[in-house]
Amino acid sequence: MCFYGCFEDRRRGGPTPFAEHRIDTGDHPPIAVPPYRLTPAKKAIMEAELDKMLCENVIEECESPWAAPALLVPKKDGTFRFCVDYRRLNAVTRSDSYPLPVIDDLLQYTGKSCFMSTIDLKSGYWQVGVKSEDQDKTAFVTPFGTFRFKRMPFGLRNAPATFQRLIDRFRSSSTLRNVTILGYIDDLIVISDSFEQHLIDLRAVFDRLREFNLHANRPKCVFAKETVKYLGHIITPQGIAPDPDKINAIVDMKEPTTVKHLKSFLQTCSWFRKFVPNFSQVAQPLTMLTKKNQSWKWEEAQRTAFHELKRLLTSPPILIQPNYDLPFVLRTDASDYALGAALLQGETPHDERPLLTLVACLPQRNATTPPRSVKPLQCRPPFETEARESCDVCAVLIDTPRWEATALRKDQLDDPELSN
Repeated sequence: MCFYGCFEDRRRGGPTPFAEHRIDTGDHPPIAVPPYRLTPAKKAIMEAELDKMLCENVIEECESPWAAPALLVPKKDGTFRFCVDYRRLNAVTRSDSYPLPVIDDLLQYTGKSCFMSTIDLKSGYWQVGVKSEDQDKTAFVTPFGTFRFKRMPFGLRNAPATFQRLIDRFRSSSTLRNVTILGYIDDLIVISDSFEQHLIDLRAVFDRLREFNLHANRPKCVFAKETVKYLGHIITPQGIAPDPDKINAIVDMKEPTTVKHLKSFLQTCSWFRKFVPNFSQVAQPLTMLTKKNQSWKWEEAQRTAFHELKRLLTSPPILIQPNYDLPFVLRTDASDYALGAALLQGETPHDERPLLTLVACLPQRNATTPPRSVKPLQCRPPFETEARESCDVCAVLIDTPRWEATALRKDQLDDPELSN
């Protein structure tokens, strides 16, 4: 119980002393937006949310020349989430270019994991204070008056950058030098190669949480497991797969009736495109509908592609993590509409498994378009570059099927574009 304080909600004790959010609007005059209208039922819900935030010392009443409208956004379970529409404020806020991690890069560190723990920081943004001179800029209007945030609210333009900078500083301590801990905003994962080492690593992480006055959300934390959910993926000793809960949300989507709905579907599917080797080819009839000046025609080709993407995502391959003692093999293929490649590893060609799948759409076909069998040869340099960058390898063996080499010899030897 020596680390009970790491899970106790102590927001009333003050925010972390290691970060403070700034809102740089330059010389722009204050912007005030009238409040949104609410039904009586929603007013009661909003009043309860305001009381909760006042009790937790997250907000306070104020008089401010700035004002953004508050609203309630419905959640899937039928409840509502309190939000503030900061779009006008964000439009005049100078951007903080601090980068967020690339999720695929984080997942590569889980390759040889034996024991893992995921730590969710409780209302993470609210554990960071807002600089006193900028608090008025967070003011929001409700039927119950005007309030401002003392802690960093959701929806501000640079909030993710502020929190990621805090997490990177948290991880950079000398006390965590020998601990594999990754962090994407408020989602942390600790990885160890033995149970005994994992306990030592967790103790170091909890000590650091206490030093930073950061608190975890115990019900959402998972400790000392061989299989965990992290950033929309399932991480196992065998490799990485999509989180079934995320895939089910895709499967439950109905056939789109507008371009906006179709783009939403494709964007959601693209989150897991690395698990579908022929993603671009399968999605091509759908992608065509999103092109500029393209009329909406939902026909059998689109319907087939829509349901085929769903099917492929419900049975994706498990992507293994790199083994730098084995060679990397890049295999390519092509269709009339897209190119594909897979980065593979295995003791023998018969037990090769994918580490990475790569795709590229082809431009619209015309009479001068080279045969598709030659296309993979053209695109191997970028595919090879992406494979090297993604897995940090300096050498990739390229498997050249005989039919590709034959096509090149017979049809394209005089093509200056292919001879480069």
